[in-house]
Amino acid sequence: MKKSLLLALLVAVCAPSIVSSAEPRVLLVGIWPNRMQFLDEESLEVVSEFPLRHGAVVWDSAGYSRTAHTPDFSRLYFITGTMETLEIVDVARHEVVDEVKLSTPERKVRFMGAAPMPDGKRLYLTVRNTDVRQDRFVHDRMKDIAVFNLETREVEESFPLADLIGAGELPGLWVAPDGNSLFAPGKDIFEISRETHDVVGTIAVKNAGMAGYGPRSAALWFETEPGVYRAAYFTRDPVMERSTMGMFRFDVRTRRLTSFEMGPAMNLSQVALSPDGKRAYIGGNDLVVVDMETHRILARREGFERGRANTGWIVSADGTKLYVGGVGDRIKIYDGSSLELLEEKVLAGDSMFAPIPLPRSLIEGTSQ
Repeated sequence: MKKSLLLALLVAVCAPSIVSSAEPRVLLVGIWPNRMQFLDEESLEVVSEFPLRHGAVVWDSAGYSRTAHTPDFSRLYFITGTMETLEIVDVARHEVVDEVKLSTPERKVRFMGAAPMPDGKRLYLTVRNTDVRQDRFVHDRMKDIAVFNLETREVEESFPLADLIGAGELPGLWVAPDGNSLFAPGKDIFEISRETHDVVGTIAVKNAGMAGYGPRSAALWFETEPGVYRAAYFTRDPVMERSTMGMFRFDVRTRRLTSFEMGPAMNLSQVALSPDGKRAYIGGNDLVVVDMETHRILARREGFERGRANTGWIVSADGTKLYVGGVGDRIKIYDGSSLELLEEKVLAGDSMFAPIPLPRSLIEGTSQ
């Protein structure tokens, strides 16, 4: 009891002031096998729902972090069925308005990721091709990039991603706001020219940070702001010879990677940023709360969340709550200061992906 009270007081004293005039939001959740529901963020009651065309979402189209979307979140992209369909959701219309399929009877084309161009007219599709032979299936290569034109309904061009950067499974592609570059995050971050498809720059991840420390390995990357991605990373302290952790920040507009050390390593992978950008919740099986201005850890807790259910972390619009969900049939709501469990929202079925926060004005068709 004393330990819990001390933790609550520490976070309350160090936490930034809460934004009281935050814009109302909804959380989009996918309910097995094909239902999409908008939940009011405050009450978590269903505001609206609609079906997908080809069943459950079977792969996160942005690569485990956040579902692929247009810059204004007006359209979302979901890989469904047997990974052979990309469904495009119009948020304001509450429906699937388009779909992309590339498979033929002779060749199975499965989608591993999608990244829309800023103008919304083209998609970069990360695909895996499998030839259907009379007596066997033959994998072409691990991953290709196909550029699909949504207006002409054709693949304009394609190029081999793995041959360029020497990687196997990658967590997705990021598109620069000007549309002239792609970024492929792996052991390092590779910048690929849209025109030539060549690697034109490499941002070193494994050797970034404080001199003398060991190589850094990034966990999952999360788009915490438009065009800005963050990830927890792990390295080794050269003096104490123990595992330590830190945080990366990469801005696709400036191509700049920055980082800071946080302390002894914990089991962390998810990153959630408060709407005012002053506080970060970094979690997984454990949790740390970080002041993003001073880079101080305000609180840490081991054994905060266990298992597969914690794939989606969201800080509420007003900064007072932390939502944890993503797998299973419920969303847990924690107090953003004391980190105590406030309630659990039981959903209408098992989730298909991590909840997605959206402005309520967007689903009502009143966004500017």
